[in-house]
Amino acid sequence: MDSIFDLYVKKDLVEYLNIKNVVNVKKLIEYLAINNGQKIKYEESCSASSLEYREVINYIEILNETHLITILRPFFTNKNKELVKIPKIYFIDNGVRNYFIKNFSPINLREDKGRLFEAYVISELLKFGISPEMLKFWQDKNKHEVDIIVDYNHKQFPIEAKFKTNLKCADFKGMNFFIEEYEIGRGSLINLNSQKTIGKINLLLPFDFCKRLNIE
Repeated sequence: MDSIFDLYVKKDLVEYLNIKNVVNVKKLIEYLAINNGQKIKYEESCSASSLEYREVINYIEILNETHLITILRPFFTNKNKELVKIPKIYFIDNGVRNYFIKNFSPINLREDKGRLFEAYVISELLKFGISPEMLKFWQDKNKHEVDIIVDYNHKQFPIEAKFKTNLKCADFKGMNFFIEEYEIGRGSLINLNSQKTIGKINLLLPFDFCKRLNIE
């Protein structure tokens, strides 16, 4: 694990793409790792990495294209709004992300376990063949949220990721609002304990959930 930065950043990025600001790029990656699964403001990324705004956008796109991270844009029916709203950024490999924040504690002891679980679900969707551009998130003005929206343009599939064995009514709230707002037939909630159907939401276990999503 100690050689990840050398192998990825120095070899793939510096040599192949002729990047000169190695230290600043590492600061940017560390900032993204700390804020994994959260909305990323490029202006704050500039301050954290000492890079110019255009450089930050360019490097984040490179990190995305080289599959270190994936970018989730907010879902809007107006596609132009998706391009200007603040995105969320996830590391595709939780192990690599843990390296950059130097945290290898068991997941049950982690404050960021929810974000790690979301990243796991996203990485499984990508392995399953879902295009990165189709993965989005949703939040309305009243703070109702859905972690992941698989957007086929003509139809959407909402997915929640809850690192919990005991679900509460509040865990279904965002999903139910999205289903009602966009007249979606069904959604899925990935959790640690239950595999059953409640109303329009399918509860699925994390280990083979992609095969049970039925989103194609």
